[in-house]
Amino acid sequence: MKTISVVVPAYNEEKNIDRTLATLSEAERFSKIVCVNDGSRDATEDRIKKFKKVHLINIAKNKGKGYALAEGIGRTKSELVLLLDADLTTLNKQHIEQMIDPILHSREIDVVVGYEYGKFISVFSGQRVYYRKDLLPILNELRKSKYGVEVLLNAVFRNKTVKYVQLENLGHVDKFSKFNKIVWFYNYFTQWFVMVLGQVIKYGISKEEFKTALEEQGVIISEKFKEYKASRK
Repeated sequence: MKTISVVVPAYNEEKNIDRTLATLSEAERFSKIVCVNDGSRDATEDRIKKFKKVHLINIAKNKGKGYALAEGIGRTKSELVLLLDADLTTLNKQHIEQMIDPILHSREIDVVVGYEYGKFISVFSGQRVYYRKDLLPILNELRKSKYGVEVLLNAVFRNKTVKYVQLENLGHVDKFSKFNKIVWFYNYFTQWFVMVLGQVIKYGISKEEFKTALEEQGVIISEKFKEYKASRK
């Protein structure tokens, strides 16, 4: 049986992280559970310490999701690595099995991406399973990717076999609700767009893939802008 570890990056997730870590601790499928506290300014570190099975990594200053993931992956030794967001409000054992089983039992699958947006496949979901050996060569790139992690991973593994798995009823805290709205729009658009352009140049993403990425993010930004306008009335 292939061994598997899980890496969870966390930044100011004191209100959301308990469910994720509790579910992982009860799963009994992982050789190691790593949670990276990425310079949180709230009680995230204290929440993580409650879980005895979880290995805590503290980063003194917030450096972004990519850096936190790279640090966590570097501390694992398993064949497979499951990457999970910290703010999954309804994560359960079935969701974990759905992501792990395909790659555990097939030699043809290189990557599994779990998505939670109904019937709409999100290629930018943070819930993923990879072979650790495939991630090690790009750890330095991950460290620099900040919040463009999924864009980078999609580009690097674009010629690999990826299985998309719908995770029914998986709840996820909306990032838009956690940050200042103007700052969110600026950071989301600039970081994401610059990252995509970089991967187009470096990895030669096709026009079709680039168009799909823009359309998906355009829908997200449009929806959030409508929410913002409604909140201002």
